[in-house]
Amino acid sequence: MVAETMARKNARVVSREILAAGAPVEDADFIAALLENGGLGAVGFDRPRGTLNGGSAAGEQMAGEAEGPAEDAQAEDAQAEDAQAEDAQAEGAQAEGDGRAVYREFRAKLELENFSVHREVGDQGGGKDEIYWLASSGSDLANGPAYRSGEFGAVKRGETRSFSSNRVIFDGKMAKRLAMVLYRMEADQSSAAWYDDLMKELGNLSRALYALDFGNALLPGLPGADLVTLVSELAKLGVILMESLRNCDDLSATRGIAFTAFDMALLYHRDGGNVAYHFNGDGHHELRMKYTGEPVPFPTGTLEYLVQDEHRAWGAPISLGWESMSAPAVASYNGKLYAAFIRPSDQAVMWSVQEAGIWSEPQQLGGWRSYYPPALAAAHGKLYRMVGGLDTKLYWSTFTEATSWSAAAQVAVVVNMERPSLTTTAKRSGSGSGSGETVWMTSTVKNGNLFTMYHDGTRWIPNLDPMPYTPLVRDVSMAPGTSVAFEPWRATRIGETVHVSKPVFSDLGPVFWTDKVGPSWPSAHGPTLVTHGAAMHARTRFPTRHARPETPSAHPGW
Repeated sequence: MVAETMARKNARVVSREILAAGAPVEDADFIAALLENGGLGAVGFDRPRGTLNGGSAAGEQMAGEAEGPAEDAQAEDAQAEDAQAEDAQAEGAQAEGDGRAVYREFRAKLELENFSVHREVGDQGGGKDEIYWLASSGSDLANGPAYRSGEFGAVKRGETRSFSSNRVIFDGKMAKRLAMVLYRMEADQSSAAWYDDLMKELGNLSRALYALDFGNALLPGLPGADLVTLVSELAKLGVILMESLRNCDDLSATRGIAFTAFDMALLYHRDGGNVAYHFNGDGHHELRMKYTGEPVPFPTGTLEYLVQDEHRAWGAPISLGWESMSAPAVASYNGKLYAAFIRPSDQAVMWSVQEAGIWSEPQQLGGWRSYYPPALAAAHGKLYRMVGGLDTKLYWSTFTEATSWSAAAQVAVVVNMERPSLTTTAKRSGSGSGSGETVWMTSTVKNGNLFTMYHDGTRWIPNLDPMPYTPLVRDVSMAPGTSVAFEPWRATRIGETVHVSKPVFSDLGPVFWTDKVGPSWPSAHGPTLVTHGAAMHARTRFPTRHARPETPSAHPGW
């Protein structure tokens, strides 16, 4: 059924990145397909795999089951976590932090804002254009009202009409999903008894939308296609309902629309909370809907990402639904985005890949566990990862799409104290064998100094920073330089201050790192350093609790 539905041009799964960017969610091809199908269509949004049912294959693994770095040292903790997990399973509870999406109840509210007229109803047949709107809706926790708007008479092309106080189409509890069927009607001479029957049937459909067990109806395939298929079928039932009730009023367009909690979170952040849907059948109207409900209460630590468009404008934060006890690592490899993070329940190192706009269900990286954020970087045709194990040792491996992840290997006899950082630069001329790239790694060791090394494609070469730091270095982030391609830069938090430094090279390679380049900034949190185009950007959280960016005006100053 899903494949058949999604093969139709009037059924569409829209990328949440489009919704986050504030762009129109329906394109010209879809709008034209509505007209070809008598005004009938269904739309919903994509989501990360394995999230809507609140379950994850990775999340089902209990702490202590996997073998990995420092597993023996954590035996007692793992046994305690196992006992807690078994208790939670016995109670049928969904534990937060176990890698699965966690859904909490919130109040969702959707209102009709206004509509614009692109083509009048009855243009071809000469009928009058007095229209009104109907809606049935239901979430996983509540059924919506039987909604009927007031009539809008003498609506002409090019006009925009706003809804009065009668505008709320759903106001109720929700945790996972909300489905609705909307109708645009052309008024004529129907009786009061007919309208009574109409409202009764709309109420019955709202109750059916609430009672429908979407969780058990989920189907394989593109995430989001399952809900679009279901609301598409419900929209068809709505058309049959209207045909059975038809008197003098005519149905001119029907839309099935599906939302999840992820979509509501985006609507809450989207400018004005507005999203527009087209009703292109007998007449063409663009209906604007507005979210005025509560913010979606995802748990603290839920991962989000933002996308910057070609105009350097950032979209709204897009929730992935997965909890992490650390900042995530993200890298681009072979045209895909890869992310790694730490699962809170058992400190497992998790990873996911975004392919065709969809994030895969997170999987554990072997038996790796860590208290610190992982690091990712792409070079030499591979994806590198670096993790500080629970045993305070550094481990690394590489990934290719042909072979997946290699076995974990210990970097060196180093006592790691904080998160490692990776970056890739061009290879310096005459600096050894391997391809034309160099992978750099910096981490804080036990004595509070920075341990740096680089990989030339064949081996890791240590470059211990000889400079003692007082107070201790707590966090570090690396990025390639902007004016010297082979030169890595790093931002470090030393005590309560963030510094930026770079290496000084000799003919044999890097000799030492500068004390700092440019100004320093007060912060009790770790910095992030990234090179974008011809500029380097540093972002850190200032004492005022607001993230603040700094950008260099020109190399070498800020």
